[in-house]
Amino acid sequence: MNNEELARLMTEISEGLTQLPDDPKKPLNKEQRKQKYLLQAKGQALQRIKDAREKGSQNQEIRASMDYSLLVEYGDKHPLLMNFMKSQMTWFGL
Repeated sequence: MNNEELARLMTEISEGLTQLPDDPKKPLNKEQRKQKYLLQAKGQALQRIKDAREKGSQNQEIRASMDYSLLVEYGDKHPLLMNFMKSQMTWFGL
């Protein structure tokens, strides 16, 4: 993922978050809460990738990239599996 793709994905995520209703009188339904959580998690992972690149820390960049790829692959359909895979990779030192 190059810097242009990273910037494009970050803008897509911020646009997705702004499209969700933000009215405190009308709470989000279950699907919207899940979508908001996933978008925030993806945004945080992309921000960690960007910060790691700026610092020049390849290990942190790889870790954040793995987190983002797990969120994309398993986040929507299997959030528990995503957390399990992440914990297993941490256990094995990846």
